[in-house]
Amino acid sequence: MGQLLRDGVEQMLPFATQHKVQFTLDLPQRDVCTKVDPQRTQQLIANLLSNACKYSDDDTVVHIRLEEINGQALVCIINSGPPIPDEFKPRIFRPFSQADGSDTRFKGGTGLGLKISREIVERMDGQIGFQSNAGTPIVFWFTVPLAPSGEAAIDQHEPVREISHERLNVLHVEDDSDFLEIVRTGLKDKADVTSVLSICDAKLAILQGRFDVIVIDWELPDGHARELLAGIAKHQPQAKIISLSARETSFKDARVDHEIVKSRTDLGDIVSKVVEIAQLAS
Repeated sequence: MGQLLRDGVEQMLPFATQHKVQFTLDLPQRDVCTKVDPQRTQQLIANLLSNACKYSDDDTVVHIRLEEINGQALVCIINSGPPIPDEFKPRIFRPFSQADGSDTRFKGGTGLGLKISREIVERMDGQIGFQSNAGTPIVFWFTVPLAPSGEAAIDQHEPVREISHERLNVLHVEDDSDFLEIVRTGLKDKADVTSVLSICDAKLAILQGRFDVIVIDWELPDGHARELLAGIAKHQPQAKIISLSARETSFKDARVDHEIVKSRTDLGDIVSKVVEIAQLAS
């Protein structure tokens, strides 16, 4: 588990810098070998670290601690920030919830992070929870079983089954917020759409969520979206990729399943194509 936490911290460092926080990692001297699915655990760690960064006060530290308690590995992620309102606590693990009522789609997350985190932990025979009171740090914690004595590998758990969704899950990467809203509205009856405006936010969403289709405009303010493809292949292998750009692009990649040019396609056709491509992913 210690190595998974080290990898997670390293992966999330750019996001921490963006939100003006730092990480500290407190690990026991001896290895803590756990019975987990490493890929899903990395997703879980990314979800909890991103949540802590987003809701921390500026220039503070997010502290990550690992310890063994009663045959379980306990991971605590501790940050300083506004307390979670009492009225919000009962629904904190529900999808598309934020305590301030703001729109999750443009906050750099999927709106599904904590819900998915709970499902991942429970499917690995663990527990997840939080503590938040006025004047004290916020703590999100989870436990997972230790590996049987003498077994050093961290991958001791059967891979966690994909979390099922009745509706399609679509990630749309696009720097035009008006067009993001148009596509989201067009798909509202068929899909839950996570909309992000930059490569940085897209990388985080790819770590956090589970998507059937990823729709990409290649030219973004912080670079070319080709750099997302390796992460999609690693963390979202089930997802189909649709290129949706303002004009025909010279960029070609075999991993892209379909190309759409905005100026040549109306919204109805875009929606139909997303649904059609998604069916190939199922």
